[in-house]
Amino acid sequence: MTTKKKKNDEQEITGLFAFWRYDLYPYVLGGVAERMDDDGRVYVRAYQGWVKPIKLMPIKKGKALLDALKGHPHGLEAQRRADLEKFEEKWDDTLFALFPEARHPNISRHNKDDKT
Repeated sequence: MTTKKKKNDEQEITGLFAFWRYDLYPYVLGGVAERMDDDGRVYVRAYQGWVKPIKLMPIKKGKALLDALKGHPHGLEAQRRADLEKFEEKWDDTLFALFPEARHPNISRHNKDDKT
């Protein structure tokens, strides 16, 4: 005997911004929630799907937090990118001290201080 999965009840919601887990840095995405089902999932039109939110907040605060994570020039993602560049430069310097000929002509950071 086969049973059909119960269709969750949905209701429209307004004024909420949802964040949910994602598998790429910064490991969360966010968007305006439009509907919620009885399991607590929300529909986000910009994502074109249903998500299980880890945080719900007013739209204005949610957009500001998302901007701080991803969009702001001094935001978390920009800081991470800058730290990764510094890390790569440090290890390139260590490598090039041992193998100066390892500099690659197609990688710009390898050629900015050409010491060969």
